[in-house]
Formats: sequence, C-alpha cells, structure tokens
Amino acid sequence: MEARLFPATTRDPHSAFTLNVLKQFQLHNLESKKAAYDYIAAIWRLSDNSFTADIPRTGQFHAIDAVLSHRPKGNLLVWCPACPEPGFNSDPCCPKTPHHLRHLNQSQRTLDGNFQCNQFNKNTDPDDVSLCAGSGYFPLDSKYKDYLKKIPVSKEKSTCNYLKAVNKQDKRKFKNMAVTGTVNCQCSHVFILSCVDLHYGERFANTDKALAMELEQHEPKQDFDFTLKIEVDNVDEVTTYDIACEYFINLEERFKIHFPELVPRIKKMRWGVPALHVQGHQDSCTYLFGTAYMECVGHFHGESAEQYWPESNQLGPHVRQMNSGHRQDTMINYHGDWNYKKSAQIAFTLAEEIKDAKRKYIEKRNHFIGLSLSFSDRVQKWSEMPRTTSKIGKDAISVYKHRTTKVPSQRAIFQKMLSDTSSFATTMIPKSRVAHFIDEGLKIQDLQSGNKLRHLTLNTDDHDLAVKRKEISLRTSKLAARIEKWRKIQKELMPRTGDKIAAQAILSLPIQNEKLFLPSDITSEVEREALSLTGFAAEEIRWREGQVFDSLRLIQNIVKTISALRGRKIKNDRQQKQNTRAGDNIEEAIKLRDQHMKSYERARQALSALNAPSTYPLLTEADLYMKPILQKRRVGDSWHTDGALWRIHGLIQSQDSGEKDQSSATNEHKNKVTVEGSSLMMSGTQMDKRKTTTRTKARSTQPQKKVVDERPEGWLWHLGRLSKMSDTEMDEWSNEGEALTFRVLNVLNLTTPQGDRVQWLRAEAEMQRWQEQGEQKLAELLRTNRSFLKMEDTWTTLALQNAQSKPGHSAYAKQKAVMYRKRAEMAQALILGVGYGELLASDTSLVQRVQEEGDAERKFLVEALNIS
Repeated sequence: MEARLFPATTRDPHSAFTLNVLKQFQLHNLESKKAAYDYIAAIWRLSDNSFTADIPRTGQFHAIDAVLSHRPKGNLLVWCPACPEPGFNSDPCCPKTPHHLRHLNQSQRTLDGNFQCNQFNKNTDPDDVSLCAGSGYFPLDSKYKDYLKKIPVSKEKSTCNYLKAVNKQDKRKFKNMAVTGTVNCQCSHVFILSCVDLHYGERFANTDKALAMELEQHEPKQDFDFTLKIEVDNVDEVTTYDIACEYFINLEERFKIHFPELVPRIKKMRWGVPALHVQGHQDSCTYLFGTAYMECVGHFHGESAEQYWPESNQLGPHVRQMNSGHRQDTMINYHGDWNYKKSAQIAFTLAEEIKDAKRKYIEKRNHFIGLSLSFSDRVQKWSEMPRTTSKIGKDAISVYKHRTTKVPSQRAIFQKMLSDTSSFATTMIPKSRVAHFIDEGLKIQDLQSGNKLRHLTLNTDDHDLAVKRKEISLRTSKLAARIEKWRKIQKELMPRTGDKIAAQAILSLPIQNEKLFLPSDITSEVEREALSLTGFAAEEIRWREGQVFDSLRLIQNIVKTISALRGRKIKNDRQQKQNTRAGDNIEEAIKLRDQHMKSYERARQALSALNAPSTYPLLTEADLYMKPILQKRRVGDSWHTDGALWRIHGLIQSQDSGEKDQSSATNEHKNKVTVEGSSLMMSGTQMDKRKTTTRTKARSTQPQKKVVDERPEGWLWHLGRLSKMSDTEMDEWSNEGEALTFRVLNVLNLTTPQGDRVQWLRAEAEMQRWQEQGEQKLAELLRTNRSFLKMEDTWTTLALQNAQSKPGHSAYAKQKAVMYRKRAEMAQALILGVGYGELLASDTSLVQRVQEEGDAERKFLVEALNIS
C-alpha cells in the first residue's frame, strides 16, 4: 500500500492495480455502469492498439479495392475469415465440393430482430445522413425507404403457434418511435454481415433487405472469371430465422420482384429455425426446420444472432436520441469493432470446437454402436428408412418423431406396464421339473427382498398399528408356506443341503433373511462339489443370465413409463386430485424400477459367486438416464448421452460373440443335472429364447427357428389424444404400423416399436452431426489461415505501392501485414495441434482427407455392427 498498489489477490499476487486506476474505474462504473471486464478491455487496448488489439481499419484509404477486387467497391466491412469467400480463401485443390460433403464449403447465417437499438421520433436534421453512404452494414437510407414504400404494411397469415404469439405482442412499446429496432444478418461465427432498421415492427420486407444485402456482398461481378463463378455457385447456403417456417414460403416470389438477380441463390438455400426458438413452435417445425435433423450442417444451432444482442443492447440508450445519420455511423463503428475482436480469437475458438467435436463424436459413436447391437434384429430395416421429413396437412411425418393417435389414460398406461411385467416373467418358463424348481427359488428370493415386506418390517417401530402387524403376519405366513413347499422339492433334488438348512433353522432368522441354499448361496466351488450341486450351478447360471436380461428389459420399460407419466403429469394433471394420483403412480413405478434393479444386482452377484464368465456391469441410477423420446428434441440434447442401460444389451452381445463355440458333447454335458446318481435332461431357458441378443454362435448343427416375442413392444410411445380403449385397441396402440390406422406410416415402413426406432435414429443423427461438426470446423480453420495469409499479402502489396509516395501509409500497411502474419502463424500452430498439419501443404486436399476418414469410419461401424 505504501507503493500505492492494490494486489489482484492476497495469496501469491502476480499483478496489481494502481489506486488511480481503481478510482477511475469507480467513477466510470458509477456514471456509465461500465463493468470491470469492459474497463480492463479498454485499458488493454490503450496499452497495445497496434497488433492483436488494433482498432478496425478497412483499408479504403490505402486503395485496397485494387487488390481485393472481388469485394464490393468502397465497402467498410470487417469480413469473417472463416466463412467461404470465393476468390479469397477457397480451397485451391478442390474448386467443387461433393454434395455429401457440402458442409465443408457452407455459408451459415442467422437472421434475427432486436428492439433495443431504436430511435425516438424527433425533429432530426435532414442533412444528417450517414457518412458511410450504404458502404457499411446499413443500406443507403434513401434507397431503403423507397424500397419500403413499394411494399404495403400487411399482416401475413400465421399458422404457427410461435408466430401467433409474436403477433399478439404489445405494440404500444413502439409508441413515439421512428425506428423500432434492427434486423441483423450474422454468420455462425457471430460476425455481423448486414443490418437494417425496423419501422413497423419486424416485417418480412425488412428481413428481405438484410438478407439481400448479405448475398450481394458475395455476388459475382462482371469482371469475375468463370472459375470464380463456379466457386460462388459451389457454396452451400443454410439460413436460420426464428420465423423461417412462415418467412420462406413466399420468399422466392418477393425476391423475383425486388431482387431478381439473387433468385438463384434463394432457390438453393436451406432454411431452419434456431434450436431455442423452435421449442416455442408447433411440434412439426422441430422436424421440418430443426437443424439437428438436417444433413450436412454440423452442430449449427442457429442462435448466433442472440450472442451479439447483450452487447448491442448496451448501445441502445446511446443512439436512441441521435439523428439518423449519426446513429447509423455509431452502430457501424460498434459492429466493425465487434467483428474485429471476433477475428482476433476465431482461430482459438475453432480449434477448441474441433476438439469438442472429436470427443463428442467418439462418445456418440460408441453409444450408437451399443444401441445397434441391442436392436440388431431391426437395425437393417431402420437403416433403409428415408431420413427426409414431409408434411401432410398440419402433421410432420418423420422417422425421428413418434406418431400420435388415440391413446389410453395415465392409469391405463400404468396398468399396461404392470401386466407386461408379470407376463414377461412367465411366458418363457421351461416346464421341466428342475427348471421349475430353480425358477420358483428365484421368485421366492424376489419376494424376500421385495419392497413391500421390507418396508412394513422396518417401519413397525415407528407406526406399530394393528393393521400393519396383521398385514406383516399375513405376508410372512404366505411366504413361509411357499418356502416350506419349495423345501420339500429341494429335499428330493438336493438332499445333501439338509444339514445347512437344519443349522439355519436353529438361528430362527426372519423369513426375509432366510437362505434358500441355491448353488449361488454357496460361494466355495469345492463345497458345491461336495454337495453335488455342480450340475445345478450350471443350470442356475443359465437362469441367472435370463434373470439379468429380464431385469434389464423391465427396467427399460419402467424408465420409459416414468418418463411418460411425468410428462403427462406436467402437461395435463392440474387439479389436486389428478395431480396426487399421478404422483402416486410415478412413485409406484419408481419402486418397481428399484425392485428390478435389485433383482438385476442379485443375479449379477449370483453369477459372480458361481464363477460364471460374465461381464455384467454394475447398474447405478445414473445409468438409467434417457433423453425423453416422446417429446420433441430439447435444447442441449446433443451434448448429453443416454445412460449405459440403453446399450448394455449390445455390450453383452458383443462380448458374447467373441466366445468360442463349444462342442455338442460339452453342451450336452452342461445341460445335465445329476440328482443322486440319476440324470435329468434340462430344457431350454430364457437365454435360449432371447430375442434381443445372441449369446454365441449356433450351439447346434441344426438350424434354429427364430423365436418371435409376441409381447407388445413400443406401447409407451404413442401418447396423443386421451381416450378409453379396449384391450384390442391397447395392443394395436402398442404396435405401430397397422395398415388401416397408420396408412401414411406404412409408406415409411414404420412397422417397428416406436420407442426403440426413434431412440436409434436420433442417436444416429447426433453421431452424424458431431462428425460433420468436426469436419466443418476443420475446413473453417483452414479457411481462416488462408484468409490471414491473403490479408498479409494484401497489406504487403499496399506497403510496397506506397513506399515512395506515402511512407506513412506504407509503415501502417507493414504493421497490418505483420499482424496478419502473426495471426496466420497462430492458426497454423493450432492446425498442427489438432492433428492436421499435413493439410497446410499447398498440394493436399481437405475433401480427399475427409473422404478417407469417412470411409475408415464406415468400415469401422460395419465391422462393429456386422451389418451392411
């Protein structure tokens, strides 16, 4: 403090602030509400305003148009170095990009309106016009107003809920406003490309002009050669707008009238709705305009315009009272400064996005492989479905969407889940005596650890009611009678376990803690051999494996049920009575889920005790996470992956497929159980009849018939209009693809359970988008490097031209050339850092490299999935 320095931190400080700086910041903060971040940025630029923090200069005073002749003459724009600019940063090795890789040469832009940078009605000076005269981000004001006069103010009819809500906004907030706001066109890297004023709210005419201004910047001039024209036509166009579902309908007709030279660009343009805004639209807009289901767009969310508005909103109070010309010049200055600061960091941003895309792609690919192995019997059919979305009436028909029709009530959904749970556990029971004995033992274990009995027993001390004691007595007596009956069969089949049973009886254990002395209850293999339980152990292993798969499948169904019940509770159950009942159903479903998780864990531990060669993972509640498939895609879903539960079948299947086949004699030996000198031939178990997985290659030389599981699947994923339904209707509702009911869906061949299909197809789309994201950002980073190198050459040329006549201009041009050379060197270092240094050579092609990596990935997937 004696040195009048205040440390940035009290622990090991490395920097300090003078008291004078702190006092100045306090005054700035009090008077203009300036944040500490903005104040430090200003100090930083005062310290170094020549290189990385240089203020934007467009080069017009240096006659830069003579060097960059492809750009509009006299323009005052700060251009994005990563966006395609034909004749400037194009890939010299590939003037034409293949259609399936069009995301490598793609212009992504976003249109959006903002109502903060407005202007009050006032007696403005008619001579106060913008000094930029249409060369900046705003059009020439006089021509723009003449254009608007030709278009009457009309209210376009809206069919989307989002637009209806927008049209109902309070127009009184525009009272006494000459300019109500602005519409910006920005690229996906958040560079402002064009800007126009709004006068009567956000009209299509205003947005048309903003889009036309941006397109005109890259429109070929008459002196362009033919090769450059090919490059311009090769750029793929993707544009998002929060009301694109209505905006694009008559866009071509409007451009034919006012901007006819741009119609070819409009025809090839693809339209989407930003990821956040589409949540407020009708569900069909998600599938028709959601970028998550568009091919060759990467992870383009379309919300880039929103990132500039917080900065722009701070400018609103400053320009609200300005004259028109002064206001536009001020905003042009701010737009250029924003773009310039973005260009200084864009290479670092792209490099980080490449790393994120690589990591997420591997994660999504592994998840997709797991799902594909789990649904291996249906993947081939799903892969043949068309990925395009069509619209019939007001409904969107998409493979990524659940078909909605008449559906049962919440209680009917819950009862259907309960019936499925009971039937699934009983439909595949073998009828042999030993198999029935082991099956009954496993059921008794489930009852012993059941939630109901344990809950009643544990809470007796807190609520010792007569009714509860009576219920406990009734349940325990029934369970004891069932165990006693089972013991009689055990005495015949496993007589040597009698001593252990007698010793346990002396301890008088609670019924729920009583051991049954199945082979898995005896952990020592030597002891099992002494008790003649080796054959029983082999059979129990098979049953435990069946129990594992039963439990997993039941858990999956229950988790889907919980998701549906919660969604319906939020949407429909408003009153206390309905809300309470819905909550009770959800709690009951959670209890069932936990019960089957315990059943899975018991089976897993039993297999471990029996030394079975299995790798069933530990299942936690975090593994149950599942993105809601019943609803449309949510913001941020691509960053999350479903839990291990949804690909565990595939994991087990892929591990089992590597097992060696056993001889028929060995298999026959494993299927025999010795009972005091006699042999019983065991019948097949659940694992032999499992539909979803194949444990090993064929265990017999005889061809096996495909066992079809007739239990309705996918029943959960058809929620739509609530209605009472018969059992027959419930089954039809459970299976999508009925010829009469779903005529349109049969065209798409959607005859498989919806839940699994939608989950698999959405996982495929997420994997593809992240793969495209990595490839696209690499192309943009390479373009950024070429842009910096081109700008270095441009300013070097200008420095040489002015070396004799204008030494001051020459010195400034040299300074800019050095700045761009440093930026190019940083970009090249980042390209090396992400593992693509060979692409810096002038004779290497990015398209060829991407095609080679794509072929390798497709080969990897085919080998992993064993499908064509």
